[in-house]
Amino acid sequence: MSAQPSSSGRRGGRGRGGRGRGGSVNGSRDTGDFSDVQFTVGQQFGPAEIFSAHKHVLGLRSAVFATMFDGSAAADRKNYVDIPDVAPVAFANMLRFLYTDTVDLRTDNVDATMMCADKYEVPLLVEKCWELMSAHLAVDNCLFILENCCIETIVQRCLEFIDKFADNVLASDGVAALGKGTLAKILQRDTLSVKEQNVYLAAEKWALNECTVRKLEPSGAHRRQVLEEVLYLVRFPLMSYAQLAEGPGKSGLLLESEMRDLYQYKFSATKPPLAFSTESRPGHANRIDEPIAGPAYPVAAIIFDHQEKVFVKLTMDAETWVPGEIIGMRERMSELGH
Repeated sequence: MSAQPSSSGRRGGRGRGGRGRGGSVNGSRDTGDFSDVQFTVGQQFGPAEIFSAHKHVLGLRSAVFATMFDGSAAADRKNYVDIPDVAPVAFANMLRFLYTDTVDLRTDNVDATMMCADKYEVPLLVEKCWELMSAHLAVDNCLFILENCCIETIVQRCLEFIDKFADNVLASDGVAALGKGTLAKILQRDTLSVKEQNVYLAAEKWALNECTVRKLEPSGAHRRQVLEEVLYLVRFPLMSYAQLAEGPGKSGLLLESEMRDLYQYKFSATKPPLAFSTESRPGHANRIDEPIAGPAYPVAAIIFDHQEKVFVKLTMDAETWVPGEIIGMRERMSELGH
């Protein structure tokens, strides 16, 4: 059964308040005096509500309404408009703003009001909605605001919030829905208070979702393909060996040559050039929770090639064989009499 419109004297009736020369424009909105358009709003949300308004006022404040009411074809000059996909409270907030430049925004209606204001191109109301949302930043809304808001002061407020709570924000489901540019804007920041492993996990989460969106097999090659330059914003050298081995070492995100260079960088006095930044993020004291590698560093498997070069795996399920000299294995083998 379809929702039946309900109306009130404030929105749809013709009460006495506001009549005559002494009435205000807003009063005529409330009473419906001299209104020439009627909106039936919110059928998708329950019982619809009816709002009366004045085309001239709406057309002056909204390009969408101007087009709706000032079209050249008679059919475009509507007197009755159905808006089933906007919540009545949001439409009421927008009408009040169009008439008075004031609005009753609360945290429980700001999302709906912003979507309504955006739909009808009322940028000043959109900005007020962003201001309220950014004043109540949380892990579950900061990414949405950062992705969609173009007001620089609010964007900066979001980034500073993310800096402070980066571990929790990057672990949230909202990461997967970010645009690549927004993801890059976050991961490139020196000021993130974050464990680098969580930066890597966020990049993996985003790449897996992007492969799904593009209908790609989530192989290591495809995940690299969708990440492109964002991959090099992860500071893999700041991760511990165990994190590297259990993360990109298993997932196939990094090339074998990249993993080998990372292991050599961490365990050898001779540091190879890396494609990844080795600079710590000042926003977080990155700790390497592993012992310094040396001849006694434990290994899980050892092989010798035909030239008697030593290669090792530091865990049995690691996919990459590491040259033994990186962790001093030749010296260790000598100590053992080999």
